[in-house]
Amino acid sequence: MGILEEIVKKKKDHVRLKKQSLSLEKIMQLDPKYFEINNLESILGEKNILISEMKRKSPSGGILDKDLIPSNQADLYIKSGSDAISVLTEKDYFSGSNQDLSEVLKISKQKKIPVLQKDFIIDEYQIYEAKQIGADSILLIIRILSDENYIKFYNLAESLGLSVIVEIHNEEELDLALKADINILGINNRNLDTLSTNLETFETLSSMVPKGIYKIAESGIRNSEDATRMINSGANGLLVGESIIKSKNIQEIYWCGGEPLMWKIHWESMKRIIELGYQDKVSIRYNSNMSRINYFGMNLFDDILSKYPHWNILASIDGAYD
Repeated sequence: MGILEEIVKKKKDHVRLKKQSLSLEKIMQLDPKYFEINNLESILGEKNILISEMKRKSPSGGILDKDLIPSNQADLYIKSGSDAISVLTEKDYFSGSNQDLSEVLKISKQKKIPVLQKDFIIDEYQIYEAKQIGADSILLIIRILSDENYIKFYNLAESLGLSVIVEIHNEEELDLALKADINILGINNRNLDTLSTNLETFETLSSMVPKGIYKIAESGIRNSEDATRMINSGANGLLVGESIIKSKNIQEIYWCGGEPLMWKIHWESMKRIIELGYQDKVSIRYNSNMSRINYFGMNLFDDILSKYPHWNILASIDGAYD
């Protein structure tokens, strides 16, 4: 039995126990904790996006952050410019929980940031549960669903107002995914049998996806070159987890009004770049989107912004800071 089969088997056991304490009929009747839904489609229609993921561990990466505090991580992601947040809620292999999701939603709903509940959905019960907790989006993995359940679950999620990322890994799964009228397709670069990643997976499958479907590149994105490679291959967004969680300098992937993807670092590290005399490594590029300016330390660049109020500031970390 492979790791995916093990996860699914345990998930079925967990769902069965949940139904014993709160039946499907009862959870269907519950009002959601939040009535407002922040759809992924609304931001994907405006720009390329970054979905920053949080998880304590994973089968591929081992222990990532055993002391992770979801609300703090969500606050950091939002302040650093993430467009959406993904929360792993699987218990046995990722040390996640629905409580993690609830803590993140307390932060994200105030800021109108979409949140994806990332889990292994094998029962409609989980979709009603996601809606009741307040998730904005769910993940449906083609690999673990029958054709019948996939269509049923997709239509149910849409009827509840949730965004759905349909995840595939190969051409056969793509064909199955297209049996529903999907808006968002997640192409996972990770082989769920071997856990290895290959960015060529996205590059190959992306060209086969019909126009009008947003494409999210998942897994294996470790640096700016990988990110740019995915964008150049047609990605409308990136879902990045381990690279962000492991980063000591809180490196994030960043878009600037549709301009080429660049890496930046947390504004405190940017300040350190200046202090170390690496000013030539900080590039200033024109961008009329003034709302982006507040992603950086306002006090740090007040003098520059006073002279160039219509300019935006990006940081290039090409060897500038370790």
